[in-house]
Amino acid sequence: ARLALLAPLRAELGLAPPEGIARRNFVAIGGGVLAVPFVMALVFIFGKARYPYAIYAFDAETGKPKWRVDLPTWNGWAAAGDHDGYADRQRHGYENRAVCLPCASSYPTLDANGVIYFGHLDGRIYSIKDRDGDGNISEGDICSFDTGGAAFTGGPSIAPGLLAASTCDSLFVFSDGSW
Repeated sequence: ARLALLAPLRAELGLAPPEGIARRNFVAIGGGVLAVPFVMALVFIFGKARYPYAIYAFDAETGKPKWRVDLPTWNGWAAAGDHDGYADRQRHGYENRAVCLPCASSYPTLDANGVIYFGHLDGRIYSIKDRDGDGNISEGDICSFDTGGAAFTGGPSIAPGLLAASTCDSLFVFSDGSW
């Protein structure tokens, strides 16, 4: 309910972001309590945040970087799906799920073929693999599916012929056709 009050307050007070304001992912307050809702409220008041994100692969023996993938920067005051339906969730009394506030991505899952699967706060489930073996990740090495909502912290699960991934409010199950 507090976030719903900030928009009229922002307009009424004519608030503008101070020069040089730095966005942080969390704020530690008195004894290490995380104030994520406070930071989300500040982002809502002062405008959209920028969430750049990259995935790295390292050689297991040497620790040297093998490749890096920069995902599109997420620009929004909340994760994908949090703004959609927010007013409805408030109106119907879903205070415990007004917004999801997930991590930037789920834990990654690596399959037996070397494909990395993970969900991201942009609402997409990604798979990444150096399919041509050239040591670089090109556009054709990245696949994604838009779920419409940010990923939960737990990574996708794999079973023979199946991949299951959860978002803040849905479960997606993919089959290779053998089911």
